This record gives sequence, C-alpha cells and structure tokens, in this order.
Amino acid sequence: PVKNRYLVSCYPTGRIVQIDSNGVQSYLLTGFTRVLSSTLRNNILYFSTINAVRGYDLSTTPPQLVMNVSIPGSKQLDGMTTDTSGNLYVADYDYSGTNDKIFKINLTTFAWSTFVTASQGLGSPQDIEFDPENNRLIVVNWFTGSPIQAVNLSDSSITNIVENSIGNFDGIARDTSGNYYISSWATNCVYKYDKNFADTPIVIASGLNGPANISYNSE
Repeated sequence: PVKNRYLVSCYPTGRIVQIDSNGVQSYLLTGFTRVLSSTLRNNILYFSTINAVRGYDLSTTPPQLVMNVSIPGSKQLDGMTTDTSGNLYVADYDYSGTNDKIFKINLTTFAWSTFVTASQGLGSPQDIEFDPENNRLIVVNWFTGSPIQAVNLSDSSITNIVENSIGNFDGIARDTSGNYYISSWATNCVYKYDKNFADTPIVIASGLNGPANISYNSE
C-alpha cells in the first residue's frame, strides 16, 4: 500500500514482479531459482525460495537484503504469514506427505525452529494465515478432501476446523472482517469462508487455471 502496487512471486522464473496502479509490470527482484510465497510486514517483503526465506527492505532503492535464513532439510518452503509478536511462520510442503512441517522464524534474531510436524497431525500445508482474534494459524492443505486446520500458537496443538474440505488448496487470505478466501485447484475456484468456518463456503471466482496464493487489499 505504501507505493500503491502489487508484488507477485513468480515460481518458474524466480522473480518478484511489481504491478503499478496503471497495470504496468516490471521486475522488482530477480536472480532466484524459484520464488513461491511472499508476505509483507513493516515494509519488509519476505519470500520463500524452496529451502530458504529472504527478506528485502522496500524502503530503499533498490530493495536491500535484510534477512536470509536457510532451513536445511526443508522440502519446499511455501505459504507464510506473520503474527503480532514478531514471528514468521513458513509452511514446508512434502510431496510424500510424511515430512510436512511449519517452521517458525524470529524476525529479530532470525533464529528458526520447527513449530509443528506431520506427526502431530499436520496435513499437507500449502498456505497459512494468522488469525489474531484466536491466536492461531489457519492452514490450508493440498490433498483432495484434506481438512482445513488451525494451529494454536500457544501450544502448537492442531484442530481440524473443516474435516473434509474441497482440498487441493493453494492459497488463503483474510479480510478486515475476519472472513477467509481460499483457492482450490480441484475446482479452479476461489471460495469465501466466514470467520468461524460455520457456513457453506461461497464461490466468488471460477474458471481460473491453477489459482495459487492470494492477497487481500485492505485499502
């Protein structure tokens, strides 16, 4: 919102593309093997590059690298979110489903740790979103019929909040009223869920082609 633009992570080209208010596209950052998910906090753009998470300060021209955290043994670092306590959470998706994890990175010290694993009941995380009202992460998973999950930030316990979902989810965003928007490759649609996941989801976009990460424009 500071520069009235969208920042788009591009997986196959390893680039961050910026789109200005007139729809003009240009490269903001280049030279990475792959770029998956991204999130913005305090004018720092954080994004995942398979086995590492980088942070660039957008207040400088060109943007300056301020964080580069490698996570050995990770499979495919993807969706991410930040909480209100200075932590970044990153989903690690394993195609076999046996080594799925969510990592936690302290944005002051850059120390990282494994926050939750498949052995605790974690599904196949593609994207995550912070729920400040309930101090938890909302996790959307890849496999067909996989649950939508919540991870308590106090004790890392996992709850299935939608037991048997549409699945093949790849992105989630939260609006200012607490509603959630989730994209699915199974139907090539984007769905709106209420803040409590109590009602039947509403299709708000259809006819897409592999919809992935989502961002909500709070402006």
